[in-house]
Amino acid sequence: RILLTAALMEGFLFILMFVLSRYLSARFSVHAGSDECHTSKTSEAVLLLRCRNDSPLPVSRFRIRLETCPQDGKRAHPLTFFGSAGPKEERMLECRITPDHCGIVNVNLKQWTLYDYFAWFHKKEHPDETIRIFSYPAAGPARIDIADLSDRDSTQEHSLFTTENRPSGEDIRQIREYHPGDLLRNVHWKVSAKMCGLWMKEYEMEGIREITFGIHLSETASWKPEEADCFYEILSSLLQNLLKQNLHILVRIWDKHGWNTDIPVLSPDDLSVVFAALYQLPEPSLESPEGSARTVYQMEEADLLFDRTLTLYRRGEAQYRFSKEHYLEELSGTVPVSLV
Repeated sequence: RILLTAALMEGFLFILMFVLSRYLSARFSVHAGSDECHTSKTSEAVLLLRCRNDSPLPVSRFRIRLETCPQDGKRAHPLTFFGSAGPKEERMLECRITPDHCGIVNVNLKQWTLYDYFAWFHKKEHPDETIRIFSYPAAGPARIDIADLSDRDSTQEHSLFTTENRPSGEDIRQIREYHPGDLLRNVHWKVSAKMCGLWMKEYEMEGIREITFGIHLSETASWKPEEADCFYEILSSLLQNLLKQNLHILVRIWDKHGWNTDIPVLSPDDLSVVFAALYQLPEPSLESPEGSARTVYQMEEADLLFDRTLTLYRRGEAQYRFSKEHYLEELSGTVPVSLV
């Protein structure tokens, strides 16, 4: 009789757990918290997954299966995360992923699996959602001397600023100490009296110059991840170097079909826009009417140009050529860059 009672109880629990797994799975869902995530190479990207339990019963255990793969669709890697949820609870599950290379990593939410309290039964669902991780270069500003561009014609037709968005020149950007050659009309007399020395008012447009920085890409689909990393790291360092020189940059991108887009870079925050555009260059296609109506500028007109050979050009003439093996040392200044 005891064995019979135990068998009946086990059979009852067996049926109960089966029904419970179906009941909970019908009231449970997992979705991506956002479509995109931004980080730098070798830094953790935190993906948020929205886990929602509409049931009055707790979910003791569920499993989420993700699959990461680069933009080219190769080398997919599965990842597994576990969690739980209380009654009527919606929580954000953090999934930490560290990209190995620059570029876009697609994270596919392949499936989630919900278990009953004894893990006898489970129910699977396939949301089929994708989160894109934008992995940006991590290198700092290049410690190299870039040729002076002060002789550039400041009245050239294509300026970063229009009349409407150009700073007025009357807004004080910062107060700094006097340097030889500063105009006395810019002395901040109140601050100078308090500090017992000359302090100058620096205006928004003081010392700011505008340059065009060209990026020439071709056959980007054939890049190996290591080659792309090398190109993007050097490019990021060069642009940061120019920003530290108080330059405003118009980044002009050429792909193998010609001029693609222009991006103003006025601060380090704008660099992510540049790299996001590079990562998402369009596939080969016929030129659109809008593109054919634009004027296609010659690459030689750019003040500086950087191409896939890792060569930096100044107004059409090669200036530096970086090496794939020692580019990090060259950017940091510990190894000299080859002069062309």
